[in-house]
Amino acid sequence: MTLLIATIRPQDALVTADGRSTLRTKGVVTGVDDRYQKIHPIPDHPLLLAHHGDNLLSGKPVKDFLAPFIKTLNPANHTIAQIADQLREYAHAPVRARLKALGKGFASGFWIIGFDDAPDRAGERRPRGVELFWKWEGDHLTYEEREWKPITVVAGGDGKKQIPGVSFKEIENATLDKVRAYHKTLMDAAIATDMKDNPVGGHVHEVRLTAEKWTWTIPPAG
Repeated sequence: MTLLIATIRPQDALVTADGRSTLRTKGVVTGVDDRYQKIHPIPDHPLLLAHHGDNLLSGKPVKDFLAPFIKTLNPANHTIAQIADQLREYAHAPVRARLKALGKGFASGFWIIGFDDAPDRAGERRPRGVELFWKWEGDHLTYEEREWKPITVVAGGDGKKQIPGVSFKEIENATLDKVRAYHKTLMDAAIATDMKDNPVGGHVHEVRLTAEKWTWTIPPAG
């Protein structure tokens, strides 16, 4: 239950998430946490992980589930695709077990967004993103993988159904402030949707990545 928004341009990437985690029991909402952290920057590297969908893995919130992976991760000399491979291997079995237990229609997805450690053929370091996405389809698990390169703006999670179609024309040559304002417009539209048990809400948090570092433009609730 989430809305993630990412803009990926040659010089930077911006990722925005809402802060709502919804607990459901037999399809009925039984609890809401509006201070849930969904973006997880990697210390000392221009790289982050983000999550959408069911967020209890191995009996833990995603932040705690990812902690051992992040602790042992060494992004140096690895591409974003290679880091995505490592995360897929780490997460696949717990995700499969969780979604199978929940049943048809439940899903879980990770975003890996950042700058490759090595420059490309043109000698430039460019950001890119990979999405790992699992869904339980009744009697089987489906898996999809997507890759994003500059220039891209994408949305993920249930909340993407609640926003107008995204357009890279809004962010291609825009200043950072304008990109942030565009993300806010999309997030505000999802949060304002008039619907029962809106899956989008809570404390919005946001990270900007450059080739040198990541920075919270809006810190998580903590």
